[in-house]
Formats: sequence, C-alpha cells, structure tokens
Amino acid sequence: APRAALRAPLRLVGGAYPSLALRLPDAATAKQRARGELGVTFDLVLDTASSVNTLSAQVASELGLEVVGEQPAGVSAAGALPSAPIYLLGDVQLGDVPKEERQGTFMTGLQAASLPVATPASAGVLGAPFFACFEGVEMDFGDAATAIGVQQAASNTNSTAANANVSATAAALVDAPPRPAAVTFYAPGAELPEDAVAGTRRVALQPLPESALPTVELAVGGGGPTVTALLDTGSPVTILNQRAAEVLGISVSSGGEQAGGGNFLSRAAARMRADPADTLYIAGANGQPVTLRRSVEEATLELMAADSDADGTVRLGSTKVYVGEIPGLAALGDLDKADGAAILGMDALRQCGRLIYCARTNELLVPC
Repeated sequence: APRAALRAPLRLVGGAYPSLALRLPDAATAKQRARGELGVTFDLVLDTASSVNTLSAQVASELGLEVVGEQPAGVSAAGALPSAPIYLLGDVQLGDVPKEERQGTFMTGLQAASLPVATPASAGVLGAPFFACFEGVEMDFGDAATAIGVQQAASNTNSTAANANVSATAAALVDAPPRPAAVTFYAPGAELPEDAVAGTRRVALQPLPESALPTVELAVGGGGPTVTALLDTGSPVTILNQRAAEVLGISVSSGGEQAGGGNFLSRAAARMRADPADTLYIAGANGQPVTLRRSVEEATLELMAADSDADGTVRLGSTKVYVGEIPGLAALGDLDKADGAAILGMDALRQCGRLIYCARTNELLVPC
C-alpha cells in the first residue's frame, strides 16, 4: 500500500537553499553510458516562489532527456521566465537515502523546463507543480535552525533571566542528540499526523491572481500595519520594496561595503551566516542594476495567523532585511500594486525551525 508519508534528508545548499536530492535510476551521463552504468543523482531547490519546475539545460543535454513539450512563459521572484522546452525526467527516486530505504519510485512522470537556475550549486528547482502533488511538505531545518534561533535570542535581549533561559537552551542543544535537517512529504488526501501539527499555528496563504504563487501578510514587531509578501524558500534573504519599508517603519543603511560580483542570490547565501554586505546589486529591467540596501536594525518579523487566537500573529524571528525595488514583483501580477510588497526569504523562515507548506489548501503551518 502507498505510504502516507515519505521522509528524506534536507540539504541546505550554500547554507541557505533547501534542496532535495533526486535520483534518476534510468538516466546516465556520457561517461556512465560508456561504462554501461545507470543512475544519476542531483540536487533541486525546493522553491515555493517558482511557478514551474526547472532543470539546467546543460544537465538535460548531458543526460539526453526527452523533450515532451514547450513550457509557456512563467514567473518567479527573480522575474519573468521565458518559454522553454520541457524535459521528461520520468520516474525518480529519493537520492539521499540508503539504497535499501528508497522504497522504489518516489514520483512518476516528473517534468521540468529548461530554464536558468538561481544557484549554480543545484541542477534546478522544484516549484508549484511539485508541491501540488502532496497534501503537505514539511521542511525541518534541523539543529542549524535551532542554533540560529538561540543566537538571535541572545543578541536581542538584555534581560538576565531571559539570557539564563537562552543559555539553558544552548546547553540543552549541545547535550541533545543531533537533529538533522529533513523533509517529509505527506501523501495527497492523507490527514497530517497529530505530532506534525502539534504546536503549530495556521497561516492562510493568498495565491496571487495571475501566477497563483503563495503570499502571506507580513508585520514587524507587535502587529501594526502589514504588507503582502511572497513566500519564497528559494530566496536566501528577505527583501522589501521601498513602500513596504515605509509602511513597516524600517530604515536602511546609507551604503557601506559593497557586495562582490556574481549571482545575487549566491552572494547573499554565502553571507547569511557571516556579516552580510550593506549593499547588494541585482539585475533590473534592460540589464540595469538595482540597488538593495540592508536595514540598519534587525526587524522582528511576524505573520498574520489564520486562527482565532487572541494573539493574531506568529513570530518568525529577527533579521536584517534588504530594501529596494525588486524586479520580480512586476512579473508576479498584483503583488507590486499592493500597499507595500516583499519577498519573505530563508533568513526569516529558517528561524522557525520547521514549517509545513500545504499548497493544496493554501496553508502554512508554523511552530508557535
């Protein structure tokens, strides 16, 4: 009988991108074919803000994958996506588990369009069509996320009692068995298990009219005004446009150190655990650079909860955010027309420790 849930290791590629290793048992590179071998494994980023699954054209060509159609133009947080050939990956297995635990085929008939990927460390992304195959996808970021939360708590309080609690939590983290990052896939139609739902709050997701990508209502510290934010596990950082920064009362740095060259998302991911640059640059319309400036102070980010609890927000954590006019928002339909818009990235989401994304019911479950 089909299993109600499948669990696999979750890789944080570049320290920021939640990724799943998939294995194509019947595919092979040219060198493998020469040796009579089969089976290729690669990482794909789990990206809630991509309307399509994508695969590097180089990977598709090397594996000789079959073209089965043409992907219409789509969108992602990085902007508009051009039309592209669709490749059939076919039957796939979970690639990061021992051979005896693969339990046969994970998915059948998986397809992906040949489009650019945000990080060169992965072969592509798994987007909306992938998430829609499951009742829910739980991402547990493991001990790394817990350590980040402890570090943030220590830096955000001057209370002796609070710091004592933080120290106790840190000590318990050291003594506890390691908790590896993992992703759990719940079968369509299956009820989410009680132990997964326990201790979480429900956040309603509002799909964008044109792209159907998920958005949340984002607030800063203690409620107050909110802005609409794209839920984006494919972005290592949280970004607000200028209007959103004004609405939420966030001020930005005047400049300072400039980030080096290369892909914006890759640079940001590399700096997440260090001291990020005050200024980042991304490609805008017609190739013109767009400047993103980091906030002066850390912002305590909260999501509006969907339940009737007296406390109407769910706290994510504190992080410095980037502010600038995001080129991808214009391609995402009505998001750029809102009274302030944002991209909610992994710097904030990872501080939850874990989350369950339910694309079919437009819900996000976040620990209290």
